[in-house]
Formats: sequence, C-alpha cells, structure tokens
Amino acid sequence: MTDPDTAGTGLDAWDLLRSALDASPDGFDVHRVVRDAAGRPQSFLLELTNASGAAPFTSDPDHLIGADVTEPLGPSSAQLIHAFRRCAQTGQRQRLRTTLSGSAAAGLTDSLVVRLDHDHLLSTWRDITEHVVAEHVLEDTLRTRSEALDDLRTVLDALSDAVVVVRPDGGTANDLAVISHATAARAARARLVFVNQTAADALGISAALASDRWLDELIGPEAALWLGELILRALRTQDETSARGVLRDDAGRVLDARDVAARQLPGGRVLLVSRDVTRDEWAQEETA
Repeated sequence: MTDPDTAGTGLDAWDLLRSALDASPDGFDVHRVVRDAAGRPQSFLLELTNASGAAPFTSDPDHLIGADVTEPLGPSSAQLIHAFRRCAQTGQRQRLRTTLSGSAAAGLTDSLVVRLDHDHLLSTWRDITEHVVAEHVLEDTLRTRSEALDDLRTVLDALSDAVVVVRPDGGTANDLAVISHATAARAARARLVFVNQTAADALGISAALASDRWLDELIGPEAALWLGELILRALRTQDETSARGVLRDDAGRVLDARDVAARQLPGGRVLLVSRDVTRDEWAQEETA
C-alpha cells in the first residue's frame, strides 16, 4: 500500500482519516475506557471526535478531547453509558435510539457502539429527529386519510344508489377501442375494486369481500354485454355517459329497470352508479 506521505498529499494516514471523518454527516467518537481495580468500566473519556460529532457543542472538536461522555450530554447520557459499559464488557456491538435533552445535542439519535480493543470504543451516531418527525407527519396523514375514507364509505353505504368501481381486464381505451359484442364482453370482464352496501346487496355478495370478484360472473352474460358497452363508452370518451337498462319478461312486462352512469377514473378504473327506476317504468306502463 502506498504511504500517504509519498502520494504528494502532505498528510499522514491519521490526518487523512480525520479529514474523511470530518466530511461525514454522522458523528464519530472514540472513547477511552477507564476501568476500576476489578476491570469494570467506570467512565469513558473522549479521545477523538469528528466535526459532526462536535458540532452541537463547539466549533473546535479539540475542545472536547478528554471530556467524560456525561459532560456534554448531561443526564440524557444514561442510556448511552449503559450501552458503552455493555459493549466494553462483552465486546458485542450495541445499537440504540436515544432521546437527548437538556444539552446542545437535544433531539433523537440512532447510535452504534463498537469495541475497538480492550481500552477503546468507537461510537457513531446520526441525528434522525427530522426523519422521525417526517414519519409522524406521514403516519398522521395516512391516519387522517384512512379516517376520511372510512367516513366516505359510511356515506356511500347510506346511499340508495348502487356505487361500484371496476377495473376492466383490458384496462385502457386503446385496448377496448371497438364497440361490439366481443369487446363489450371483454369490458365487462372487470374486477370489482369497490362496492357500497346497496351494490353488494344487489349482487348478493359481502361488501368487505367484493375485491377482485369478476363483474360478469355476478350479473350474467346478457347484463354483462349491456354494461360492457357502457364501460367502453366511458373509457373512450373520458366523459360521463349513462343509459337505462330495462329487464322484461316474455310478455314484455317490466321486471327491473336501472339508470346507470359511468365515468372513467384514474388508473383505468370505471365508476358505475346505478339507480333503481323500476317504479318509473311501471308508471309509464300504466299510463301507456
């Protein structure tokens, strides 16, 4: 290995290491273990720290050399001292998350402690306060969103209209471009993404277990073709489209009638809202 002094740097290996550590955003500290007569670790004196390690306390790392670990950190150093002692006694590396308070280094840190030899420990630490705060903000946002979704579901479940979100097997308007019985059947080959309680009751399924059920298998081939054409129009136009579907018996009497509106949603999904208009059709029959 080439000696650093001969490489034209003007620095010895120790200075190079020190410069590299000073460039790190993590704190690096080397402490000397002071033991009692029985060999038990009693205190830990700082022998080396980098710029990030010293930054919360001083602009000159040399001012901290020789200080006991408790001096800059105060009472909040208790957890770290416990990890130091355990590492010095067992040689096992210690990982810990420490909340520091009452000092210039207040905040939350992740630390790693490693025994270099019988008398020295290396500790590295990183301030993760902002990261943890961001995690908490994200958790709060997700919880708020979840609560909002729960509220929305409660509202949708209270509607008399059937609300269904499906994802056609073809997925896009380009895949389902030609309106015909073949492509309509393909469009109705759609997985359920969401159903409200009214839709679940009409389909004879549990709303909680509706996800990934196939629409055409639940409504039958004839209704699937009719609804598939409506889904195709929604995918092609990207505007809301609607139609009325009327089911009649062999004598032509109305058995069931639905007004269904369809609109494309992001991700190739389609929203279907169905309203029962059977009574309206019956009324028209009576006045005809």
